[in-house]
Amino acid sequence: MAPYHPRGTFLLSLLKGDSGNQQEALDLLPRARRKQSHNPSLLTGIAYAARGLGLLPMARGAMDFRDNLAFARLQPQSAELTCLYTGEVQCFAASFQEQPGHLRSASGVLLFYRGYHALAHGNSRQSRPCPTAMRTSCGWVASTI
Repeated sequence: MAPYHPRGTFLLSLLKGDSGNQQEALDLLPRARRKQSHNPSLLTGIAYAARGLGLLPMARGAMDFRDNLAFARLQPQSAELTCLYTGEVQCFAASFQEQPGHLRSASGVLLFYRGYHALAHGNSRQSRPCPTAMRTSCGWVASTI
């Protein structure tokens, strides 16, 4: 792998962050950004690592910078948990839009967060039990009806 390759650095930062090393993840990403400052994967990684460290203004800033790039709408991100953490529930709900053929639409992530959002707002009619293949710890996802 080329040093500071954006996709590789992003994936390494996810590995570090998901194993509890958010600070290390956050330290990696700015070095790679010096090479490609407008790379959306790096900005997503910064938002993810900063959110994990409780640095919500930094997470929101990276997310906003990424979303203001000209092609951001063509490369949707996963459900925007940063918006949920900052109390921007409408922004969080707006991130549930499907994009046919995109991995985030096929993975079940959006379905899970739609159900999570519905249940959190007391709307169990819009939630339903997960199919066995998609069971989560809470066991519910959003209804497609």
